[in-house]
Amino acid sequence: MNASPATSAHADLTGYAADIQKATGAPRHLLGLIENIMRQEVFHSTLDWQTRAEFDRGAKRAYALYRRDSAFYDAGATLRAATFQLMQAEAGLTHSQTGGVAAEIAAAELRLDSARADHAAAQTAFDRLCGYSTP
Repeated sequence: MNASPATSAHADLTGYAADIQKATGAPRHLLGLIENIMRQEVFHSTLDWQTRAEFDRGAKRAYALYRRDSAFYDAGATLRAATFQLMQAEAGLTHSQTGGVAAEIAAAELRLDSARADHAAAQTAFDRLCGYSTP
């Protein structure tokens, strides 16, 4: 789909965000999540081959899916963010270890411990929501 030029109300939005917001009226903080739902669950593909009408219908469908099960989508987004933070903390520790400065290594280890705890909490919350809780 060739994205139309953003109107002044959407001028600061990038990518498909302005088009999604125009089609759905969704709040800004959900636009990226709606785009992911469009790609993964509505079209099972990229978005660039959609006509304007298909894109708009897909955006509305994705937003309806989000509203129907927002707890699931929010928990998934939280888990993805925690996974990313964990990966960054692991890379940070590896980087600090190459420098060999004890204080930097200790700080990186603390960041990694915190990221592991956040990730475990996000994973547990997601698993419980999906009915996969463990004893």
